[in-house]
Order: sequence, then structure tokens, then C-alpha cells
Amino acid sequence: MYPLLKPVLFLFAPETAHHITVWIFSLLLKIPFLNTWIKKQFQYSDPVLERKLMGLKFTNPVGLAAGFDKDGK
Repeated sequence: MYPLLKPVLFLFAPETAHHITVWIFSLLLKIPFLNTWIKKQFQYSDPVLERKLMGLKFTNPVGLAAGFDKDGK
């Protein structure tokens, strides 16, 4: 999907591309079967990756790219 979207998103200013991407994902996540499929595609868990930090358990050490969720949505 990225090779198809990259040329289109690069036509816009970075902030506009960010808003478009967040808007597209918010629409896709409202579709019940698609919501489940997207979550399965972007979720990975393995007990080897689990970390415990300051009393919190994290299923893996990988997080969201810094700045992508800058508005906390």
C-alpha cells in the first residue's frame, strides 16, 4: 500500500499529508471487519519481546514513531 500512497502524499505539505493519513485511518477503523483486519496486520506479540518498566507491562518494545501522534488522537 505504501508504494501507492507515497507519491500522492508527497504532493502535499507534511502537515496536510499527516492530517490526510489520520483522517483515512479514522475512516477505515470505523468499518467493523476492516478494523479487526487492520489491527491484526499492525500488531505483533511474542513473549520474548515483553518488557516491564516502572510497573507497566509492554507487549513489545516498539512504539509509534515520534511525532506521528503529536495531537494525541
